[in-house]
Amino acid sequence: MDDISMDKLSMERGDTTYSAAAAHSTEEYVGRFIQALPEKTKAIFSYRSLGLSDKEIAETLSITPDNVRTIAFRARKKLMDSLEREGLFCESDR
Repeated sequence: MDDISMDKLSMERGDTTYSAAAAHSTEEYVGRFIQALPEKTKAIFSYRSLGLSDKEIAETLSITPDNVRTIAFRARKKLMDSLEREGLFCESDR
């Protein structure tokens, strides 16, 4: 291989390694963020990841479906703002 091809290959591998490291770092940050949430908010995230509807979640937690949506929205907003402050997310990615 010529030098140009090797340089290109190195850059591509480096970009992949960097992307993987950045994704892992973001994943760890999100995990820590979720663990620090109030119990009800964690439960909403958990139930949603299991595929429960807002109505089902509301019934389980004895709150309204509107409250489920509001809590989830506020938590996501707080997470995005926090990721942006940490440099792990950019407004243009939204």
